[in-house]
Amino acid sequence: AANSRITLLETSLVANGYDSSLVLVELRDGANNAFVDGLATISLTTSLGALSNGTVSGGTVSPVFDAARKAWVATLVTGTSIGTASVSATANSVSIAPKDIQFLQ
Repeated sequence: AANSRITLLETSLVANGYDSSLVLVELRDGANNAFVDGLATISLTTSLGALSNGTVSGGTVSPVFDAARKAWVATLVTGTSIGTASVSATANSVSIAPKDIQFLQ
C-alpha cells in the first residue's frame, strides 16, 4: 500500500469548534490502482481538533468505508485553537504519509 494516501477536502478551516472537513483514506497498490481490502484495519489520528466516524469522536478513530468513494471516511472538526493539524493514518499498522490543514482565527 505504498501509494495509499490521505485526502482532505479543505485546505484550511476556521478554529471555531464546529468547522469541519471530510478526510478520505484511499488504499492503493504498487501500480497506484485503488483497491479495497475489506479486512484492512485503518486508523486515523489528528494532532489538533477531533476526528469523528459518525459514532466515535476523538484524537484517533477508525474511519468508515464508503463504497461509492472506494475510501475510508471520517470528519475532522476544529477545536478553538489555531495552528496546524497533522492528520495521519495507518493501514494494517503501515504508516500513510500525513496531510496538514490549517486551523485559522
